[in-house]
Amino acid sequence: MLPSSERSKIRLDIEETDEDFGGLKSAYLELTLASGPAIAKVLDLSEVGIGIRLAEQTPDTMPSVGTLLLNTTIGTAQSRHDLGRLIVRRVELEDDGQVGLGLEGEDEDTRISLWRVYHELTNLSRAATEAVEQPEKSPVIPGRGHYSAAARLERVNFAREESGEELPTLDNFGLEPDALTGNIENLVGSVEIPVGLAGPLWFNGENVRGHIYAPLATTEGALVASCTRGATALTRAGGVTTRILRQVMLRAPLFVLDSSESASKLRQWVADHFAEIKAQVRLVSRHARLLQVVPDQVGNRVNITFTYETGDAAGQNMTTSCTWKACQWINEQMRHFPEIRVDNFMVDGNMSGDKKVNFKSLIQGRGTRATAEAFLDNKTLDHVLKASAQQLMEGHYVAMTGGMSIGMIGYNINIANVIAAMFTACGQDIACVHESSLGHLSMKASPEGLYVTLDLPALVVGTVGGGTNLPGQADYLKLMNCKGAHRSGRLAEIVAGFCLALDLSTASAMASGQFAAAHDRLGRNRPIEWFTEKDLVPEFFNRGFRRVLGDTELEVTSVGASEIEMGSSIITELTARQMEKKLGLEPRLIKYMKSDGSEY
Repeated sequence: MLPSSERSKIRLDIEETDEDFGGLKSAYLELTLASGPAIAKVLDLSEVGIGIRLAEQTPDTMPSVGTLLLNTTIGTAQSRHDLGRLIVRRVELEDDGQVGLGLEGEDEDTRISLWRVYHELTNLSRAATEAVEQPEKSPVIPGRGHYSAAARLERVNFAREESGEELPTLDNFGLEPDALTGNIENLVGSVEIPVGLAGPLWFNGENVRGHIYAPLATTEGALVASCTRGATALTRAGGVTTRILRQVMLRAPLFVLDSSESASKLRQWVADHFAEIKAQVRLVSRHARLLQVVPDQVGNRVNITFTYETGDAAGQNMTTSCTWKACQWINEQMRHFPEIRVDNFMVDGNMSGDKKVNFKSLIQGRGTRATAEAFLDNKTLDHVLKASAQQLMEGHYVAMTGGMSIGMIGYNINIANVIAAMFTACGQDIACVHESSLGHLSMKASPEGLYVTLDLPALVVGTVGGGTNLPGQADYLKLMNCKGAHRSGRLAEIVAGFCLALDLSTASAMASGQFAAAHDRLGRNRPIEWFTEKDLVPEFFNRGFRRVLGDTELEVTSVGASEIEMGSSIITELTARQMEKKLGLEPRLIKYMKSDGSEY
């Protein structure tokens, strides 16, 4: 067991008088000396030892190293513990005449008691440090509801004052605050995220044909490179074929009634009044088209699934407003039916799957359902992906089995990487990455190569409204010709195509053992030590001189400046202001000694 001097200690409050041991971090030790009972101040405590301070002692009463103290008691403001056997390990006479002792538990019971006191005081000390008294009134963020530049600066200063930090990056802001109404509240600044281009990827799609480059906003090294490698493989193999199967947005309000009988009547009433409900929706939005209303009853609860087409908008806010209007009308109509009593109503009973992975979205779809497929010949697999069809199939089987073992919903490799990166760059609702990353990847090998397909049942994308109107995000949408009306299907197909590209590249890297090496090369930030002036030392030149002169014992004795004047070479001129490493021609006066003792 480690001695107490080598273990972490808790330092106790020593400012209080000997008569007052009620402080949170104070403790005292009751012990018996040759002169009789005494009380000592505890200075520090570890899990096995204790440091104390005694009042001035005479030589006859002062304990010596090795003395065994029996039947001692340690007390705090919270508890008392008996310490049966403490042995003196250290004795120090202090300047004021008092005596400092270092004690250790001599038997197991004593060490157990010390451990209890140590952790009791440690936890209380931590709680006291972390405890902050709540003020009667919390500070309020200034300028709420205002989108002016002045209001933003007021909030920036508030953030600095509250945090006590300078927050210099908050001064750099290139957006127009007045134009951000509906996008943000309590605006203080923005975050810059690097965006890389992946591709090109050739599309044979329903809404997109030709080469496409995708913007990926990410800080994860190797993502853009991996996605580009998959895109290269797909393109060389003839491209990726994409299709949109459907586009719907769901909202599922909840009605709680007084009985299951009332719930059954409401369910029947809703099923019989679809045309009237649809008319109420048209009063709110001309873009949302109500496709169906399906009431589901569980006991006295009725969840009504409203299914909409929302055009080029993602549609969450649109469908919420439309559903709210329709349900308010339903509640109003219930006044004609006293036998149907609605006790409670919520505009969404958490059965729409909004921003949550769920089996309903996987099976029925929510948002845009897109597919991507391709056939990769053996030559492309070998030359670009460095993996055979058989390797990919074996890896696919193992990974799918692993996914089933952990209860994965659907199956894919890492499509969330592309979805998150493209959503961020293109002004999509980033929280929808969760449900949008539902996908199912399939592979089938043949003698000629590998057929792959990816189904994305719940892509929540839009090309109008929301963050798509921000200038940077709008530019990245324009890069892919996805900004504005009649473009949401195109965006969904592009996302699906690049998701398939990334999954192919990652699956190949895993199957052929390239995955860790690629991330080690591209995804880690290591300091680079360039070759500089300080490296031009005799040891650097030894190997070359020995090889050229055929003398394995030769030693370079000095490297000095040369009197030769040389004009700048093209390389040195071009890199002089941009490179840290040494490049170009460097004249040096080098002296060396051969093995026979001759010097040059």
